[in-house]
Amino acid sequence: MSKSDDATKSETTLESLKQTDLLTGVKDHIAKVPPNSETTFTVVKRNGTIVPFKKERIFNAIEAAFREAKNVDKGTSLASELYNTIEHVTSLVLKKIKTLGTKGVCLTVEGIQDIVEITLMKNGFHDVARLYIIYRDHQKALRKDSPDNLKVLRREDEAPVRFNPIKVASTIEKAFRSYHECEGATPHDIVDAVNVVTEKVVIDAIDSFQTKALHVNEIQDLIENHLMNDGYFEIAKEYILTRASLGQQTVKVSKEKTEHHEKQRKFKMQMKDGSEKFVTESEIKKHMKLACLGLEELFQAMTL
Repeated sequence: MSKSDDATKSETTLESLKQTDLLTGVKDHIAKVPPNSETTFTVVKRNGTIVPFKKERIFNAIEAAFREAKNVDKGTSLASELYNTIEHVTSLVLKKIKTLGTKGVCLTVEGIQDIVEITLMKNGFHDVARLYIIYRDHQKALRKDSPDNLKVLRREDEAPVRFNPIKVASTIEKAFRSYHECEGATPHDIVDAVNVVTEKVVIDAIDSFQTKALHVNEIQDLIENHLMNDGYFEIAKEYILTRASLGQQTVKVSKEKTEHHEKQRKFKMQMKDGSEKFVTESEIKKHMKLACLGLEELFQAMTL
């Protein structure tokens, strides 16, 4: 074996060890996570990345809306009564966020902004809510080049919907949390891993499907591939099995392939919930091929 081969093998081994260290060390980190509070929650941004929740941003957004509605310049000190009102509204929003976060609800930027709108309206600050809604709509119009402008097909007979990176991140985070049996706040190591995988999926989606709508199954294929490529094999395996149990594998609709599909051998498998499902030989080969990514020098999936 040449020195270059040795170097390549060493790099591959080192990368595998890094992924193993991450996966095996997460559960130890989970045990050290403090009890649920708004300071331990994470938020999914519009581009799909996950960031720590910062309550001061809620106060700042509400303060800006009140200043605009009451014609108070940014550099001018707030009257004590107005400041107390902003603090009160902020506390109501934080209470709702904490309730949702404690229940395991995925917190998103859009969702939090919805809570702010509803809280303002419920408490009679209709003028402030109106300006806040207009501001949100204006900001949305400025994001014309965002991934949100991609279209996604859920079913062939339905109109395409807007591509949402937040859902991609939520799906990947859910897969990581399920594998590591997380409760409460998502550990920072998992957040970092989810952000990396999400970014790769979103970039691939933008690069591959700028000229046409992509199918939701194609997005799920991208998630599978990047989990595999980044070394999260066990998480990818659970995600693949979950898709299989829901019948979400990518399917080609060619008549010739459909007939071939019907003639293939079928194998019975038992799901986690005890139910049984049949899979075809081609489906098994597809997942074996994914599992062999990065290991081509050792063996080929089709020889197994």
